[in-house]
Amino acid sequence: MTNKLGRSILAGFVATAVMTVLMLMAPMMAMPEMNPADMMSGSLGVSPLLAKGLLYGFIVFAFTRGMMFLMSRIMPMPSNVMKDDWHQ
Repeated sequence: MTNKLGRSILAGFVATAVMTVLMLMAPMMAMPEMNPADMMSGSLGVSPLLAKGLLYGFIVFAFTRGMMFLMSRIMPMPSNVMKDDWHQ
């Protein structure tokens, strides 16, 4: 991956993996439990169920956009399928 977008995506995946491991290990290190949905719920002032929906909805959106980008690089697609500047 020589382009900046590819490196940025890779850095995002690595950072997410490291943060997830740290969040799971926090109670073992005498730190409070870290629950991203509850943190988001408190900061936005919405119900925890809505915060989980927003969080997981964003994750699904980001994952599908990433997969669309990767598949457009691997498999040839008609030019009218992805008409945006995101993958150029």
